[in-house]
Amino acid sequence: MLPEDEAPAGGVAAVAAAAERDVNAELDAFFKTVKSEAAAEAQLAPSGHDALETSAAERAGLNAPAGEPAAGSAAAMKAAAPVGEVGGVEEGPLPVYLKPLEWINAPLEACPLALRDFIGKAAIITLVNAAAVMVYVLLFRRH
Repeated sequence: MLPEDEAPAGGVAAVAAAAERDVNAELDAFFKTVKSEAAAEAQLAPSGHDALETSAAERAGLNAPAGEPAAGSAAAMKAAAPVGEVGGVEEGPLPVYLKPLEWINAPLEACPLALRDFIGKAAIITLVNAAAVMVYVLLFRRH
């Protein structure tokens, strides 16, 4: 700010008016730039009805109470499925010959999906390696 002895002839009011004009000019230029950028983005954005409309599933998810699953969600579909059937596959008692596999896999149910995927891939690699060793022993190690 200018000291009082260096102030222009109009005083402080004239300085304030000049500063206000400068600020208004800068704001006008800024808003023109923003409007032109928004218009350019509007031309690039899809203008179809589907892009703007909220789907029924989204509406159901937004309006669903916190305690119950939304209408289109997987949890709601599982809850609405007949007992013993989920996703078109019947769930019943596990056959006796598959029970040991379920017991072996039980500790992995608590692990995250990424870890279970890694363990499964490591198991497949180990199986292939063991098969290769067996083939090697049977073919090349004849005593």
